[in-house]
Amino acid sequence: MNEVVVNGTVAFDYLSTQTIEQLEQGIWHHKGKMAQSIIEIGARLIVAKAKLNHGEWGKWLEEKIEISHRTANNWMKVATEFGNTDSQAISNLEGTKIIMLLDVPVEMRDNFMEQNDLKNMTTREMKQAIKDLKNIEVDNERDYKVYNVKVSDLKDFPNHEKYFPNLIGRQWLSFLNSIERNGVLDPIHITRDNVIVGGHQRVRACRDLGIETIPATYFYYDKNKKLTYDEQVKTVMCIDNCRRGQYELSNNARIMFGLQEGEARNPQDIINENINKIHITQEERLLIIDILEMGKKLRTVREEMELEEFKVYLKQELDTTLPIAVKMMHVAEEFGNTDSQSLSDLELGMIMEVLMF
Repeated sequence: MNEVVVNGTVAFDYLSTQTIEQLEQGIWHHKGKMAQSIIEIGARLIVAKAKLNHGEWGKWLEEKIEISHRTANNWMKVATEFGNTDSQAISNLEGTKIIMLLDVPVEMRDNFMEQNDLKNMTTREMKQAIKDLKNIEVDNERDYKVYNVKVSDLKDFPNHEKYFPNLIGRQWLSFLNSIERNGVLDPIHITRDNVIVGGHQRVRACRDLGIETIPATYFYYDKNKKLTYDEQVKTVMCIDNCRRGQYELSNNARIMFGLQEGEARNPQDIINENINKIHITQEERLLIIDILEMGKKLRTVREEMELEEFKVYLKQELDTTLPIAVKMMHVAEEFGNTDSQSLSDLELGMIMEVLMF
């Protein structure tokens, strides 16, 4: 039998004959009483505070009860919010977790406790779960405004490149050049805790170029839809990439996310296949050549006009917008010095990809 010695004296001798299993049962028995004890202490603190004269509360806590204001306030709040309910729901939680539950909105608390194994969660995991829940509440408000956010505050969606590989090679350099010259014209899409939903390549470009802020809009979580918060975030990400021409990658990502049935593929294989099978029709070739020529013309016009005047010109003369014009000018600068008729299908395909971003 192993003796427990504290300060040179054998301690807790009455427990020494118990097995580990019996000790575990005893621990859970007293942990089960913890919730009710906090409620009972909190209730008594509420009544005591009402009986004390103004100004006596703090001194009484310190001298008679020997607890801090913060602890007293937490216990009173537990008594208020859990005292009139079945404390069995929190009976298996330690005091720290019970206090943490106070951060969960009352109307969401029962559902939160049902969906999460709080007993076996670490306090760190529980804190993150509460944070995620609050994000859902904040993202529940639709907001059409565009905000300038700090690039340094943004967080990548976990394993984003697993579903949508980063741009590389000439395509990436071309994209970087566009951002450096024109800035980010199309706002990225983020959650309220700054996780990127759509716009990873634009953020990546800003990081590489040392651009400190980027325009952004906030993700909106629609509670009326059957999809969960996580599923809606992933759906919006796929839509954003699809809108930028990455149709096959977006469809493949939906399968990888479990949003639709099918056999997922390695995204890089899809990219490689698309590069190898690029074939431009004669109609597409003529269209791209026209775009190159228009881009050259727009570059000349832009040099002669102020930005606002240029925007008016685009609207009135060409019925187009600045972002589209910028892309046309960009491809003209990148490829305009090459004989349009001698451009390969691969080069024409790259031009089309630039125009889609």
